[in-house]
Amino acid sequence: MSKRALDHLGERLAAHGRVTEEDAEEFTRAIDAYQEALLQVARYLNDLGYLASTRIKTTTVLIDKLRRESSRLSQVQDLAGARVVVADRREQDEAVARIGAFFDQRGGRPCRIKDRRANPSHGYRAVHVIVFVEDVPVEIQVRTELQDVWAQILERLGDHWGRGIRYGLDPENPEATIRTRGTLLTRRDTIRLLGKLSTAIDSLETQRVTLVNIWQLFNHQTRSTAEGLLAQLDRMERIEGRLLADIPTPTPFKDVTAGIYRTLLEHDGSLSSHVSALSLEYLSDVRTSLIEIIDLIARVLKNAQERADRLEAETRSALDLFAQAAEEMGVDP
Repeated sequence: MSKRALDHLGERLAAHGRVTEEDAEEFTRAIDAYQEALLQVARYLNDLGYLASTRIKTTTVLIDKLRRESSRLSQVQDLAGARVVVADRREQDEAVARIGAFFDQRGGRPCRIKDRRANPSHGYRAVHVIVFVEDVPVEIQVRTELQDVWAQILERLGDHWGRGIRYGLDPENPEATIRTRGTLLTRRDTIRLLGKLSTAIDSLETQRVTLVNIWQLFNHQTRSTAEGLLAQLDRMERIEGRLLADIPTPTPFKDVTAGIYRTLLEHDGSLSSHVSALSLEYLSDVRTSLIEIIDLIARVLKNAQERADRLEAETRSALDLFAQAAEEMGVDP
C-alpha cells in the first residue's frame, strides 16, 4: 500500500471513529503488512538473544492516537511494537546498540532511537528503537526490569482510570480514594506519587551505572597503577640497599643528593622522573599510604553499593505497593 493510500485510510478512520465496511478490506491488508514486519523483527531479536513480546495497536487505540495527535497513519511508528526487557541500564544501553547496529547493517532506512530516559513522557522511561522492514516501521521498546514494572502498573491503572493518565491528564474521578496497606490516597495523588517513583527509579539506575563504571576504573586502572607503584617502590628499595652497601662511610640516605637519583634513572629508565624526586627514606610511608588509600576507596565503593541495594529494595517495595493497589481495584497485577 502506498503512503498516500495509507494516509487517506487514516483520515477516514479518524473521521468515522471506526473501520467502515468500505475500508475493512484495505485496513486488513495494512494491518497484515505490519503484522508480518513485526513477526520478522521478533525473529531477528530472537537471533540476537532477546526474547521479545509483540503487539499490534488495537483499532480503538490507533484511532484515538490519530485523533489526539492529528497524525497521519504513515507517521504512526508504533502501530507494530516489540518489547525487550533487560536487567539494568547497562544492559539496556548494550541492547540498544546491538539492535540498532543489526538493523542498520541490513541496509534500507536507518534506525531511529528515542531515548525517553533523558526526556520521559509523563514518567514513562525506556529507549525506543524504530526499525524498518520493507519500509514498514516497527517500534522496539527496550526497558529495564524496573522501568517495565512501572510502565505496566501505569498501563493497568489507565485501563480503569482512563488512558489520559499516560499523557499527563488527570484520572477519571480524580478525588476518588483508594486504600492500600492502611493508606488512603486519591487517584490524583496516586498518579503523582507514581511519577515521583519513576524519578527515583531513574536516579537509582543512573547511580548503578556510575558505581559500576567507578568499580571498573578502580579495578582496571587504580589498582594496576597502585600495584605498579608498589613494584617500583620495591625496586627502589632494592637499589637503595645496593647503593648503601657501596658507600664506604655510613651516610644517612636522606642526604643522598638528587644527582644520585639521576644516575639511577640513567640505568633504569622505567623509573618516572617525579618518583625519582622522592626521598627514599619515606618509601615505607608511601607504601603504607598507597595501601590505605586503596582500602579506603574500596570501602567507600562498597558502602555506596550497599546504599544502592537498600534504595533498590525500597523502590521495589514501593512498586509492590502500587501493584497491590491496582490489584485491589480489580486491575491485574
